[in-house]
Amino acid sequence: MTYGNRLRRWIVVRLSSNLQHVDVARFLKYADAEGYRQILRRIDPTRRYEIMFDAGEQDTETDYYRPCYRGYYY
Repeated sequence: MTYGNRLRRWIVVRLSSNLQHVDVARFLKYADAEGYRQILRRIDPTRRYEIMFDAGEQDTETDYYRPCYRGYYY
């Protein structure tokens, strides 16, 4: 997962009839995602749009073995 995707965890998705979804846009704030979803619903009311939270993939190498050095020793 790229750094930009890690920051933008709220995803507006378009749902299809075969239980799949297509990512439309990613947002940092839920309120921004909700506003965008409302605009999409006004433009195309025949399609279904929802908001999902992307929890991401836990990368054990970067999450558990992160360096703690901050310019001084504790």
